[in-house]
Amino acid sequence: FISCGVEACEIQGDIIKQGAADLGWTASTIGTDGSPEQLQNAFETALRQGADGVILNAVNRDAVAKQIEKAEQQGVAFVTCCSIEKEGDGILRNVGGTENSAMIGENLAAKIVADSDGTANTLFVNISAFQILQALADQLETSYKEFCADCEYATLDIPATSLGKDAPDRIVSYLRSHPQVNYVVLSVSNALGAGLPAALKAAGLTDKVKIVGQSGDTLTFQDMAAGNIESVIPFDYYAVDYLMLDALARHFAGVPVRRAWPRTSSSA
Repeated sequence: FISCGVEACEIQGDIIKQGAADLGWTASTIGTDGSPEQLQNAFETALRQGADGVILNAVNRDAVAKQIEKAEQQGVAFVTCCSIEKEGDGILRNVGGTENSAMIGENLAAKIVADSDGTANTLFVNISAFQILQALADQLETSYKEFCADCEYATLDIPATSLGKDAPDRIVSYLRSHPQVNYVVLSVSNALGAGLPAALKAAGLTDKVKIVGQSGDTLTFQDMAAGNIESVIPFDYYAVDYLMLDALARHFAGVPVRRAWPRTSSSA
């Protein structure tokens, strides 16, 4: 398992390790900062160490095209999740693609408009380095305008290099210069939200701005329980990770790989 550089991927690494053990396999994690260079090096390391299968979340084919081709040549199975890339040409399975992200975007839009009774002024905070999040962003904006044509909407992109560092400061800076905003949507709550409630409190914005988002970790849900985050759509880590492991198991067993995501699929 190659970590994509954010905490969510670290969570998945632990789940995959346990799932692999349940299958009688051995799994290890190679950490990266998410940069193309480190992802390429990690992939090369996995192949050099004799991995039978490789998992890299949110893969951008262009970033590791040579490594995917090399893996296919060596008979190494490669699976991913949460990517916009099509299956085939070295990608055995892509779990939780754009359809799943779009459903999340629609649900977030519905929550904001209902909670605000149609008076929302929303800032969507994204991490454009992860291409799959654009599907969430597109559907969020479309549904938001459909549910509330008069509600204001804006976006803010946070570089991946700011995660765990100054992301809360960037968000607060935007809110100070745009005092009309009363909702903040986080494309990845645990990556963007760590320290944000405290930063809002320090800026005197706690009672004015509500936070919603998708995905979360222990801190995210502690903040929600304390009333510092309005709502979160949890990311279904176990479903995604076990479907990737299932794809590998079926591949190794020589049986067809099932397409069972999203749950509304006719193959589910």
